[in-house]
Amino acid sequence: MTKKLVSIFISLILAVSLATLVFSANYPTLVIDEYGVLSEEEAASLLAYCEEISDRHECTVSVIVKNSVPYHIVSWAEDFFDNNGYGYNGTENGVMLVLDMTERDWWITTAGNGLRYVTDAALYKIEDDFLDELHNNGYYAGFHKYAEMVDGFLTLGENGTPYDNDEGNHDPYFGPDSSNYNYYTENSGTRNATPSIGMIVFSLIAGFIISFIAVGTMKGKLKTVRAQTAAHNYVVNDSLNIYDSNDTYLYSTVSKVRRETERSSGSHGGGSSFHSSSSGVSHGGHGGKF
Repeated sequence: MTKKLVSIFISLILAVSLATLVFSANYPTLVIDEYGVLSEEEAASLLAYCEEISDRHECTVSVIVKNSVPYHIVSWAEDFFDNNGYGYNGTENGVMLVLDMTERDWWITTAGNGLRYVTDAALYKIEDDFLDELHNNGYYAGFHKYAEMVDGFLTLGENGTPYDNDEGNHDPYFGPDSSNYNYYTENSGTRNATPSIGMIVFSLIAGFIISFIAVGTMKGKLKTVRAQTAAHNYVVNDSLNIYDSNDTYLYSTVSKVRRETERSSGSHGGGSSFHSSSSGVSHGGHGGKF
């Protein structure tokens, strides 16, 4: 009886966990201000804005401000994105802005749909407007401009008209007036995706059934397990004889990426240039000094 109650309890926990995963966006904090360039109110407002954009496009839009990065900002940004799961809900979809306050470097790294839709031309357009806003009105204004422009470029890409060059494209700015940066403050900490009661009940039932079957299967396999006091039942006599061992160096791999150091303007070719990060993820990007 006790074992049955334990099995049912575990199944309920797994069912609730599965239902939660279905409806909860799975990504880390989208705004990290290690240097303190934002006030608490500004950070909360920017976070809410980035979360809303990320959930709507299923592509994370994030801002990371570091005192300093331990190695080249391009490689660090890509590694931080890959190693901390910044792709939306387990995908590679994301756009991340990183600032190194010591070296005064900035870099935008793109992956997944962020790479597809935020093209090279789009990144140069973001550079011009984002840096102008940052220099003229401060960090919050610059970050907000970056986020709303990424929102616009993602919208263009999803509609089948990615921003490929400076000619024949509309300005992708779809947000509120750039002078009003408190637009999302009252919605801070909320998400725009609310599941229906029917879907929640369905997910709980489905999760319970799947979990119960899984736990029952694992329990059945344990019936043949008995405690052993020695390992002789698992070892074939004279089956393993090690006489010598050594380590052999085979090869090393060196990867290089180009570092963008100067701002430029004008027309840029279509599409997105990219390379593979140390994790094997395809990344695009652009950056420079601020």
